[in-house]
Amino acid sequence: GNVAALERCQPIYEELPGWQAPTTDIRQYEQLPPKARQYVARLEELTSCPVNLICVGPEREQTIHKMPIF
Repeated sequence: GNVAALERCQPIYEELPGWQAPTTDIRQYEQLPPKARQYVARLEELTSCPVNLICVGPEREQTIHKMPIF
């Protein structure tokens, strides 16, 4: 890697509003609180990459598929 280029980098901190509602029982993207959906949209915007899987807890069934897999 190019260490000189990395040394010139400056972090940009961005604060986004949080949400107080629990999300561990949510299984559909549309059921997430609006601020949670806005957070996901901002991640997609910053990374230029779609987010499809959203985990709302440690268990396998606590995964939301934003877009159908098949």
